[in-house]
Amino acid sequence: CFCHTPVCLPTCRAMKLALACSLLSAPACAGVSLLVVNKKGNQVRRCALDSTDPCTLVAGQSDAASGTGIDALKMPEGVAVEADGTVVIADTVNHRIMRCPKDNPAGCAPLQSITGQGAGANQLNQPYGVALTKDGEYVIADQRNDRVQICKDNTDPCVTLMGTGIAGSGA
Repeated sequence: CFCHTPVCLPTCRAMKLALACSLLSAPACAGVSLLVVNKKGNQVRRCALDSTDPCTLVAGQSDAASGTGIDALKMPEGVAVEADGTVVIADTVNHRIMRCPKDNPAGCAPLQSITGQGAGANQLNQPYGVALTKDGEYVIADQRNDRVQICKDNTDPCVTLMGTGIAGSGA
């Protein structure tokens, strides 16, 4: 893995960890898994580092079809994991954030505060990344709206952390 940019370094480190675990059968890898986002395959999978079993589907359809239904993803990007193992996915082209209970693809549901595509406080336009705060809030990189939003999983309005909706505005 040859990478020297901040964008690909986490992927490179994960690949090196997975390789080391598979070659050494390292005890430190017991119970550790990687989340793999297959953007063009419209899936997120969990791959255990201490197992020869195939990866398991976390979200998306097993045939890699894209869609807008509750059981489908369309070009997912970023992921985060809540303390209870729930996987949070930036479902980019569906303009939503999905929450998927650990090992239950059928239980995925969109974040309650997001009401669809657009530029309103509770709307997204191609969310690219998602992270969690220590308080359980969702920090969302709202790519086409040129902003970063902080949202809760309820009907409260999301708050713009940075950005003005204008690319390169410096805000």
